Amino acid sequence: ELRQAMTRLGVPNEDEAEALDARLEIDLRLGLAFSRFQTRYFRHHFGAQFSNLVKAVNYGPCQVPTLWLCVHRHCQVEDFSPKAFWRLRVALKTPEGREFPAEAACGKLWD
Repeated sequence: ELRQAMTRLGVPNEDEAEALDARLEIDLRLGLAFSRFQTRYFRHHFGAQFSNLVKAVNYGPCQVPTLWLCVHRHCQVEDFSPKAFWRLRVALKTPEGREFPAEAACGKLWD
């Protein structure tokens, strides 16, 4: 896909570029403001317990979706139960007496 994209380069869309710049600016300002708000809130409500554990509570628009991906993957790993499978492997011998191993091209076989 990357090679195909590089062969079809065109003129950048100025509106999309400005929208991206605006999104980056909003994310930065929102992250700074909300991080400051959260830190002050937790310091005010939890006092000494909070200040001993954490210097700041950071917020970023990407953190929640990223955390969801991590938790989702963790749940998949926890819920995984292996299934029994077979591998078909044989030792073949030529009429000349030479032996060689062979294995099913499909890899694992399930019942």
